[in-house]
Amino acid sequence: MGGASFSSEIVKAKIFVGLLFISFGLYGCQGCLEEERIALLQLRDSLNYPNGSALVDKWVGDDCCGWEFLNCNLFNSTYRVVSIAILLLRNVSGVEKWYPNASLFTHFTELQSLYLHGNDIGGWIMPEALCELQNLKELSLLGNSLDDASLPKCLTSSLPLLEVFSLRGNSISLSPPLFSGLCKLRKLRSLDLSMNLIGNIPWPCLSELNSLQSLDLSQNQISGTIPHSISNLTSLIKLDLSSNKFDGVVFFSLFANLSKLEKINLSNNKELEVETEFPTYWVPSFQLKSLNLGNCKLNKRARRNIPHFISTQFSLFYLSLSYTSLQGTIPSWLFYNASPYLYSLILSGNYLHGPFPLPSNNETSSIRYLDISDNSIEGQLPTNIDGLFPNSFFFNMSKNKLGGSIPPSFGNLDLTMLELSNNYFVGEVPHILTQNSTSLTHLFLSNNHLHAMARVSNMTSLRFLTLDGNLFSRPFPITPSSVPSLQLLDISRNSISGNIQDWLPIFPKLVSLLVRENHFFGFLPTSLCQMQQLSFLDLSNNHLSGNIPSCFNNITSWLEETDKASMFEGAWVLNDELISFKLNFATKGNMYSYKGVPLHLMTGIDLSLNQFSGDIPSQMGELRALHSLNLSYNSLVGYLPESFQGLEKLESLDLSHNKLVGMIPAQMIQLYSLSVFTVAFNQLSGKIPYEKNFATFSKNSYIGNPGLCGPPTEVNCSSPQPPHDEYKEGDVDEQSLIDNDLFFYSYVAISYMLGFWIVVAPLLLSRNWRRKYYRVVDGCIEWCSDRFFWFLFYIKNRW
Repeated sequence: MGGASFSSEIVKAKIFVGLLFISFGLYGCQGCLEEERIALLQLRDSLNYPNGSALVDKWVGDDCCGWEFLNCNLFNSTYRVVSIAILLLRNVSGVEKWYPNASLFTHFTELQSLYLHGNDIGGWIMPEALCELQNLKELSLLGNSLDDASLPKCLTSSLPLLEVFSLRGNSISLSPPLFSGLCKLRKLRSLDLSMNLIGNIPWPCLSELNSLQSLDLSQNQISGTIPHSISNLTSLIKLDLSSNKFDGVVFFSLFANLSKLEKINLSNNKELEVETEFPTYWVPSFQLKSLNLGNCKLNKRARRNIPHFISTQFSLFYLSLSYTSLQGTIPSWLFYNASPYLYSLILSGNYLHGPFPLPSNNETSSIRYLDISDNSIEGQLPTNIDGLFPNSFFFNMSKNKLGGSIPPSFGNLDLTMLELSNNYFVGEVPHILTQNSTSLTHLFLSNNHLHAMARVSNMTSLRFLTLDGNLFSRPFPITPSSVPSLQLLDISRNSISGNIQDWLPIFPKLVSLLVRENHFFGFLPTSLCQMQQLSFLDLSNNHLSGNIPSCFNNITSWLEETDKASMFEGAWVLNDELISFKLNFATKGNMYSYKGVPLHLMTGIDLSLNQFSGDIPSQMGELRALHSLNLSYNSLVGYLPESFQGLEKLESLDLSHNKLVGMIPAQMIQLYSLSVFTVAFNQLSGKIPYEKNFATFSKNSYIGNPGLCGPPTEVNCSSPQPPHDEYKEGDVDEQSLIDNDLFFYSYVAISYMLGFWIVVAPLLLSRNWRRKYYRVVDGCIEWCSDRFFWFLFYIKNRW
């Protein structure tokens, strides 16, 4: 979320600088002052020291007014530098923090705008020189590594003309000198202190900044109540106090007289109680364009209803009331009669119930982004969903109680994402939805009761397809040519049967293939290794057999850390929030949901609970970027490969319940990232390597291997142990035969038949045997009858 917002600020700054370039360029350029050119060259050398940006090739020549990243004053022919914007030039790996000499900027006596975004500035040489920039109107140090000590105490108090001030994305806590200086910035229009370490704010001082139009204090650690004095900021257009630690009660009528207010964001203050219905008859003078109250306590004193004042906001573009504990039904006016400009409506994570709202007449909704997930909406979706939301591109109704069929009319919309997981939909996936939907990138239908899907064709933009947790019983037809952009395919937890070789196509861009808990059988095809971007492979709990392919080292994403930014190609930035998806993958003995950065970093292979046999391929030891490997509950034999010492990123390794023999390679103690390790229930022997992080593994990691000795087991290695080199291939073959399921059931059947005929054959062949057998049976019956009679007689007389 923070990274998306930071990126949007960078884009805005670049647009601003570009417009300056165009406007100044219209007047031509006559040259620049030698004093400023020399200062710029010194600044260039500082940027490039010791291994910085590429300004060497850009700031050259005599005319500095023609150089990139700056502008000169061409209107009154002074040709002095008035704007410097150096954005993200040192924000690359391997470059040290930048400590620019602030005195270099004092040579630009007419400097009005200084933008130094994202250059990892750690501090300044001669920082007090910044206080001499008396003409500065815009100062942005967004996205650096600054703290209070790296800023001069005089900074805010010495820049009387400052209108735009941004310290976003640093480590500022706002010391008292900076506090008091803020009170003197009477011309300040925009103040951005977001994404810092601020715990306290000088509210009385801020309330005197009558020119302030934008105040962003989001993503800090500010606590306490929102003060009433904030209503004095009558010029305020944007107010963002989100992601802090505010508590207490704020009555929304506090903002009633801020007639210019267009954007309010109080979200992610979990202890903040927002009341919009008291007093009952307050009238807002503003017309909001954006309102975000997500993850607050909304209308706790007013039956947790949807705020009624929203019906008066006819310019509303974005509305989020997610995770605010709202109750009741959704009023139809919110969908169809609120604002004709309403683009995004987010009501997820509440307790809303009832049927899907329908219009009273023939109204249509302007909403394009609709998220009502994680509620209790019931019944069926309207069949004419395309007529109600004709412009919709994002539709999320997951985690509700919807049933019936998925409306085919979804296929008539120009959807980018359709999320209907965790409901009770039945039947088939509509044909029209999986054919020629060229704009659809995300199709999430997990955890329903769907049982069939037609051929997928011409879904050229589809990147994410999840059908897990349904009732599919046969593979659905899907080819790489029909989904050339596919990155995630999840068909786990169905009842699909068939030969894996006949079904598994090769998707060139696939990053995640999740097929666990089905009934696939057959050998794993080596063509799987052609999917070189594969990061997640889960084929667990099927009936796959044969050898594990030795070609996994052809998959580049497991060989080295790669930039999996393609996983996020289908995500959006909506109102400074990154909308992405999550992926479920089991590791370290638990199922985890990976999302965002953890998803970006994670890789894993899970082939557990199958019938794979043969040796573990030594080539798997080359998968240096692999984080999780699970081969448990198979029939793997042979030694544990010494090449596993190369799995340097591995965090979880499960080889339990196989038939591995020999010693645990001592070289494996070099796996410094390994935190979960088990080889339980194999046939391993010898001394356990008990060093470094291997000393943290309990004896449960080795249980079921009577040949292992040393800590953490209680077996002493000095006692006689079967020598490691006595192992022969024939021994494993003999053990394998005994442990084989076919051998076991054949043995039981033969024993049963032998026992049966030993008893029955004499009865068939000899009359004397039959007579003796019947006499014995009759005697047993009479004895039991007598005993039962006397038992009843005793009970009757006793009671």
